[in-house]
Amino acid sequence: MAIDFGEKFIGLATGQSLTLRAKALKVIKNNSETLGTISDVINQYGVDALVIGLPVGANGEQLFTTKLVEKFALKLKRKFDLPIHFADERYTTTSINDEIRHLSSVSQKIKKSRKDALSAEIILNQFLSEELN
Repeated sequence: MAIDFGEKFIGLATGQSLTLRAKALKVIKNNSETLGTISDVINQYGVDALVIGLPVGANGEQLFTTKLVEKFALKLKRKFDLPIHFADERYTTTSINDEIRHLSSVSQKIKKSRKDALSAEIILNQFLSEELN
């Protein structure tokens, strides 16, 4: 399962190493219920590893949000004891904006609400194609 961490919202995507394909799942609020919601998804989909988008600067340097993601990953590791992989999410925003622009029939509100889940999907697709090929 891939996670696109945000201070307000978290995007989730699931995928399979067999098919090397990911699918956006949902966006959840980042609040006191976040770990419980992620636990439900892990159990529902039989997740055996987590891939977390790691924000880094254009030259690979750490950002303020990099530390937030690493701290969140530590919470996940303690709670779920699953392997955690980090994936460079440097260009996911550009990819998402391109994808969303093509969805002309979908309202802006729906586009915005799916953005984090679509980011998680891109993160997982990149991870699957790079790490498992």
